[in-house]
Amino acid sequence: MWTRKPWVIGAVVVFLLYLAGYFFATIVIGLGCSGDGGEPYAAPASPYGRFCATADSDVIAFAWWVVPSAIVAGLFYAALARRSRRTFVAAVVAAVALPALTFAIVWSLPTKCPGDDETRRGCNHHAAAAGPLA
Repeated sequence: MWTRKPWVIGAVVVFLLYLAGYFFATIVIGLGCSGDGGEPYAAPASPYGRFCATADSDVIAFAWWVVPSAIVAGLFYAALARRSRRTFVAAVVAAVALPALTFAIVWSLPTKCPGDDETRRGCNHHAAAAGPLA
């Protein structure tokens, strides 16, 4: 039987680190949606541009934070309530993997239109380099 106090402290510390990592990923992803002089770095009709348009929705922005945070917090709660080391490890893995996975998926979206057709509506943009921050 293990004492709960060190595990609670560990859970709180890891959850706070998770929130910091997820906040950092959100800021970096959001920089690709903002731009230079009001022009986004991604073409509006590109996959990244469409992601930015949907991310502006209040429901999506709320779910962007609540769903992953609820998963991590729920796993930590279950680990502490059951005193399960396996569930605690799963919570730590989720706390590391969710921000990294979110960042990797969004970062991999192209900022240019398929076929780089500048004549299509919404495909014209000023960012010539690949990558949201380039």
